[in-house]
Amino acid sequence: VVRARPALQRPARANIVEARELLRRAIALDPNYASAYAALADTYHLATVMGWAESPSAFLERAAEFANKALSLNDADVRAHVILGRIHIFYRRYEQAKAEIDRAITINPNDADGLAGRGNVLMWSGQTSEAIDALELALRINPELNPVDRAALSLAYYLKQRYGEAAEQAELNLRRTEAANFSRVVLAAADAQLNRSEEAARAAAVIRRLDPTFDPQEFGTKFLSANDLEHLREGLRKAGLFTGEPGRN
Repeated sequence: VVRARPALQRPARANIVEARELLRRAIALDPNYASAYAALADTYHLATVMGWAESPSAFLERAAEFANKALSLNDADVRAHVILGRIHIFYRRYEQAKAEIDRAITINPNDADGLAGRGNVLMWSGQTSEAIDALELALRINPELNPVDRAALSLAYYLKQRYGEAAEQAELNLRRTEAANFSRVVLAAADAQLNRSEEAARAAAVIRRLDPTFDPQEFGTKFLSANDLEHLREGLRKAGLFTGEPGRN
């Protein structure tokens, strides 16, 4: 389990697969080890969010299965509650997500993963200032935020028009986790809002090269706030991601 944990902080397709095998070995050695089931659930959730799941719905079903197994063994397993909350976020079930993550934080108010999970829920549901507070606290507790949570912080900064900080966090995420293409999208939008036309166009070109099926209409549709979604799309338009042409300001 300890050997598997680094992959959950800086995931790559290969190390997530390796982590999954290590965790299955841990469970074979001790079928009642709740933390191993919770971490195994996390590998399936992360693979889905990073775009490595052959079937996102099937991977999230496995994540929920293993998280619930962990809780059947230890109802105080913080990671398992957070994973279930993150699965609810994926399906835009924000009240259920908040309930699960609140349980995790009640168990351990200083758990970075739980605080970051809360930040994600708040960010997608339109409470951006509160989301930043939660995510920044998580970052202070654990400077090695996983790429999903650092991307959420970057996007929250963008929504508050703190474009320089949004770009800084997006660039850091990409240096740490090359596959975090979603951060490149935020970077393109932030650079465009900062009138960095060349940088925005360069980021947009890389996005289209790495993901030819990228759909700007789909990106960010988990926002509850129509204003938040339109603000993001404004940056993507300026970066040229809607037209496929160089961005203009």
